[in-house]
Amino acid sequence: MALPKESDTQSSQIKPASKDKQILRQEQVKKMQKENQANLEDTHLPQALPIDDKYIFGLAKPQQNDANQPPQTDKDAQADAEEDEEDEEDNLQSHVSRFSPHEYSEVWDKKEFLKTSSGGTFCCYSAGIEHNNLVFVCLHGCGHAALSYSMVAETLKEKYQVFAFDYRGHGETAFDGDTDSKSNDTDSSLGSMHMMLDKKKAIKALSEEYKMSKDNLVNDIVEIVKLKYGTEDPPPIVLVGHSLGGALAVHVANVKGANGIASLVGIVVIDLVEGTALNSLIHMRSIINARPKSFDSAESAVKWCVRSGMIRNYKSARMSVPPMFVKQDNGQFAWRTKVLLTEPFWRDWFVGLSDLFLKSPVSKMLMLADTDRLDKALTIGQMQGKYEMCIVGCGVGHTLHEDAPKKVADKLLHFAERNQFIKMW
Repeated sequence: MALPKESDTQSSQIKPASKDKQILRQEQVKKMQKENQANLEDTHLPQALPIDDKYIFGLAKPQQNDANQPPQTDKDAQADAEEDEEDEEDNLQSHVSRFSPHEYSEVWDKKEFLKTSSGGTFCCYSAGIEHNNLVFVCLHGCGHAALSYSMVAETLKEKYQVFAFDYRGHGETAFDGDTDSKSNDTDSSLGSMHMMLDKKKAIKALSEEYKMSKDNLVNDIVEIVKLKYGTEDPPPIVLVGHSLGGALAVHVANVKGANGIASLVGIVVIDLVEGTALNSLIHMRSIINARPKSFDSAESAVKWCVRSGMIRNYKSARMSVPPMFVKQDNGQFAWRTKVLLTEPFWRDWFVGLSDLFLKSPVSKMLMLADTDRLDKALTIGQMQGKYEMCIVGCGVGHTLHEDAPKKVADKLLHFAERNQFIKMW
């Protein structure tokens, strides 16, 4: 076989383009990139904004007190005036502020109080009571209340039943003989309690409604669900938990036998990852101590929760925030839940949560604002298909279910249909 001549080999090689052609191609590529970027911007894709770890309990970063803030300029005053005008225009009746509290009955069909063996009388809400094929039991975050799920329930109740209740130490739930929720001296006694070096003594000093250990909260959930739906022929149940509620949903799912919920078929954890939660605990004391201690009215409390970024959807806040406060004898509205009283239990709520979530013997979904918060165990589990993951995005905060209730509700409906809970049950 004859070898090719050297001249033939050189002629078969690809010659580089001329300098003018290279410049022309570079300009064409830049033009295409600009066109693609313009098309991408026109689609208005949702952005998954990172969430500050300090929002683990749904508590907003405190704003500076008026005394520490710089004097308001004419430009700031004009901006505030324009914002107030928008507030009025947003309502059907211009004289009613959009931050005015709304009644639970606008969404929920029934409000009832269930008495448990622990001595607590738990405030419970139900929607879509005509449905008995599947029940979403919603668990709120620490410091929040059952009505934080109102906007989600508004969508879910069209097809399924929704049930939510206030934990001990929250909302309208009360314990026999306990007065801490309305006491003006709670904060002063709180300081002395944290001076104790012995954690066991601190826990013993708590009133019954603030004995919020993991086991107590899990027992409350199981007992209330059984009181509401019975044990003979209960409907299939999906636990939906936000923040602390997500941790409790995981713990309940891992309770076996008669001590658990026999008809539990799925759990949904909203914006909670073990590592992020544990790392955030060191910030909680300073955040809680720096926020306003009370407000002149319930409307002012709703307004602060929205404008501070704690809850970014005023339509949800005007229903979910009022139960987070109690009116005191002096007419001020103070925080209902003394979150710092629960500090002895914080770590126990979250330690080992990722592994427990992956081992839970039911269908699972993790709903987050962005993917940056996943730890190693959850990342591997997601790649292995052990649970369904949903990224909400859209600029939501820690309270995903309040900031984007329609999207969260749609994801919950898809979760139920995808897993065919009713058909399988």
